[in-house]
Amino acid sequence: MRYEDVPGVNISTLKELWSKSPLHYRYRLEHPREETPALTLGIATHMAILEPLRFAEHYMVRPEGLDGRTAAGKAWLAQYGHLPILTFENHQACLAMRAAVESHPVASRYLGPGQVERIIQWTDPEMDIACKGRVDMVLDSGVLVDLKTARDVNPRMFATQAARLGYHLQLAFYHDGLEALGKAPPAVVIIAVESAAPHDVVVYEVPTDVLDRGREEYRLALETLKMCRVRNEWPGYGETATDLVLPTWALGEDIDDVADYRNGGEG
Repeated sequence: MRYEDVPGVNISTLKELWSKSPLHYRYRLEHPREETPALTLGIATHMAILEPLRFAEHYMVRPEGLDGRTAAGKAWLAQYGHLPILTFENHQACLAMRAAVESHPVASRYLGPGQVERIIQWTDPEMDIACKGRVDMVLDSGVLVDLKTARDVNPRMFATQAARLGYHLQLAFYHDGLEALGKAPPAVVIIAVESAAPHDVVVYEVPTDVLDRGREEYRLALETLKMCRVRNEWPGYGETATDLVLPTWALGEDIDDVADYRNGGEG
């Protein structure tokens, strides 16, 4: 069975409710995201690093410089166009990121043995809501491993990205799903690799307090979801008129300071 056909709330859609509103959550359910070039590259990178043999067999690589308008290009597309295709540049990027992770002294220890792309299903005991997840990797030791690509894996920048994109919710959600199945992870780690050269790699251990925060937030989203289902109401950001509140930086006493902030600090 395809993951998309498995019943249950997944964290990607639930984060629409967490970061936006019930209205956005319901819209995402009815209008799944289309695969973009960035998403295609992300999926390919995961496979290249976590399932290298499958990666080699799964994708056709579009020859460098192939012009689909030429006779040779049309012939190639006629033969391979029905298969998953990576551009030559994206294929090279996937291989470079894999090499960077495999050569990293810490990240390489989290590449197996274990289960890759493991699908889990459970029912949240408090909300009585069916949940599901697809975990990047669960090592034989039980450690939960998540792979992320990023423009910048610098700890300060990556922490900002993690908070904005709800990585803490996602990992707490997966942790609790595994725990519900009697296999609570002894540790949770993120392998973060930069998508552009030199493809720096950082392994982040996710501490208990971060998981606790993620748990609080995803459970609040589940509670809101349950209420919306019961009432069959899916509100947006505001059902009534709302006061406009300027951000803190725009309330500076010195107008020159405000202009400096708005222009990126170039005063």
